Amino acid sequence: MEQNGLGFGGIAYNKFGLNGNSSDSLMTLLDLIDDFNRQVDSEQLAAKIDEAAQSLMNAEASSLMLLSENNESLKVIHATGPVKDDVCNRTVSVDTGFCGWVTEHKLPLIANDIRIDNEFFAGELSENFKTRNLICAPLLDEENNVIGVIEAINCNPPKALEEGDIPVFQALANHAATAIERDRRQQERTNRYKEQNTYLTEIHHRVKNDLALISGIVQIESLDIENEKAKKVLQNIESRIQSMAVVYELLSGEGSHNKAEVGTYFKKLVEGISEGLSNREKDITIQVHSESVVLDPYKALSCGLILNELLLNAYKHAFADRKTGTITIDLSKNGNRIMMDYRDDGVGFPEDFKLEEQDSLGFKMINALIKQLDGQLTLSNENGARFVVTFEVEETKTKKLKTA
Repeated sequence: MEQNGLGFGGIAYNKFGLNGNSSDSLMTLLDLIDDFNRQVDSEQLAAKIDEAAQSLMNAEASSLMLLSENNESLKVIHATGPVKDDVCNRTVSVDTGFCGWVTEHKLPLIANDIRIDNEFFAGELSENFKTRNLICAPLLDEENNVIGVIEAINCNPPKALEEGDIPVFQALANHAATAIERDRRQQERTNRYKEQNTYLTEIHHRVKNDLALISGIVQIESLDIENEKAKKVLQNIESRIQSMAVVYELLSGEGSHNKAEVGTYFKKLVEGISEGLSNREKDITIQVHSESVVLDPYKALSCGLILNELLLNAYKHAFADRKTGTITIDLSKNGNRIMMDYRDDGVGFPEDFKLEEQDSLGFKMINALIKQLDGQLTLSNENGARFVVTFEVEETKTKKLKTA
């Protein structure tokens, strides 16, 4: 061990290397640092590190300090001992004191005879505490840069710190530094994720508002049109815009910027279409039964637009000669396979009906959207029309929702 002239009383430092004399302390150390990896909260991690330093050295007090962004001061982020509330959040300059020396030289040290006239003693952080001896070690990152300092003060019961204490305490500091750096990286990732969430939520909110504005303009324009065919065209356009707007309404919710729960989407979509197309002459009941199916926005939008076209067609043709009718939509998931099952008790499809041969814009859209989903379509007449779309997605967990 190298000795130096830092002060009057038994001050020593060295580059640490574990030896037989420190084996007992090392076993204690291993038990203490096991807690570091289990902490997910920055404040709890700081407390565990500080408490480990105090326990390892049987010290009266300890403190954990982190280097400021400008590298000019050390801030006490956690402390133990009788004056912990006094010293917490205090700062010390890196130009003074034992902690400053440790920061500059990147080496641990012990001091066994602290005196007020010692030129390296910067003074007490609290007037209600007196330092007798201390051990201090730097917190070093992967690039060997100092990010902070940890110290234990006053062995309890009083005794001199020994050479073997240095490597064990530095080992604690190394594990503490690794845990702090890991926590900082996690915090950075969390902050970036929150920023992205905020940004995407704002985008979806603006798109939703823009679509609502366009829908309102179309609705106003349709009021001045007397031609019923043209009015129907505008109503269909407005319905499609509303289908897209509902998706962006769901995506603008907190934490939902990159996924949409399709059952909720379908229910909101059905409410909007029923309100827009219902009239006094017909009473159409629409039921949505859904498992929890979460899709990316593009697939959810495709499913919504398909349902929108089916409902528009049903209101127009399925119940042409009837005053009542029932439409049922079942949404389910089996493994990674999604099934959207539409049924109505209307007139059904013509016997020679083929989707790809239809000239209407609505059916052309349905055909294109199914291809976009890489899906398959099954058509049948079962006391009305049945329209089943299946497609595959990446495997995710689902849970049952209460059916409507």
